[in-house]
Amino acid sequence: MRWRPPDLRRLFSVSWTLAITGFKMRYFGSVLGYLWSLVRPLLVFAVLYLAMTEILHIGDAIPYYPAYLITGLVLYEFFSLTTTEAEGSLVANQVMIRSIIIPPLAIPLSIILRSLIDLAIKLLIVAVVIAISGVPVTSDWLQIPFLLAFLVLFTTAMVGILPTLFINYRDTAPVWEVILQLMFWGSPIVYTIESVPENLRTVMLLNPFALLMTQVRHAVFDPSAPPGWSYLPSPAYVLIPAAIVAACLVTAVVLLRRTTPRLAEQL
Repeated sequence: MRWRPPDLRRLFSVSWTLAITGFKMRYFGSVLGYLWSLVRPLLVFAVLYLAMTEILHIGDAIPYYPAYLITGLVLYEFFSLTTTEAEGSLVANQVMIRSIIIPPLAIPLSIILRSLIDLAIKLLIVAVVIAISGVPVTSDWLQIPFLLAFLVLFTTAMVGILPTLFINYRDTAPVWEVILQLMFWGSPIVYTIESVPENLRTVMLLNPFALLMTQVRHAVFDPSAPPGWSYLPSPAYVLIPAAIVAACLVTAVVLLRRTTPRLAEQL
């Protein structure tokens, strides 16, 4: 069956409907409702904050560390939870894909849209924490929309890749779980890049999320800290993480074009 470009207007309409419905149903019947989604990052924040400040004393040297830490956790959770949920989404919704005339792409896209709603709400809370912490507003904050767009592009690329791989390779789930753990501890979320040995910084910053967090620190919390690319042997090295994200986007498009026409049969 030949691949046909989707009707973008219908695709977005269906995806948005699924996103809103899923967002409401997730907390249906819960007394605290959406507040439950805040419990996880706050608990992780509390544990890591106590460990890094009271035991390891890493956070003491980082300006506005509580605000920096909660920001990193919210951004990482957006990437982690969105990709993990999308991973098995096509298989989990195979009955709907087979029985209803619905664009298969609408399912992973709806997860991205739902996660963006969730991220927007959490970023409002992060903004309150930043304001209470007294973080000064500078012109470097103009980088924030571009940094968020970079994160969303990276997340979208992986949301396109993982569900298609999962259809034929169920080992994708445990492998991705390990990769996410490596990304978390291999990114300067609970520490700064300066605490990493110089010979490892270049390798670490080739990870798009690690470079993102280093730049977030510079742009929002500590303008005196060098920008992310200054830790690389050459500013041109910043093109490597960008190329990784671009390659992931291209791979996602190729996989979706190959998989979508025969998706019902493969499921």
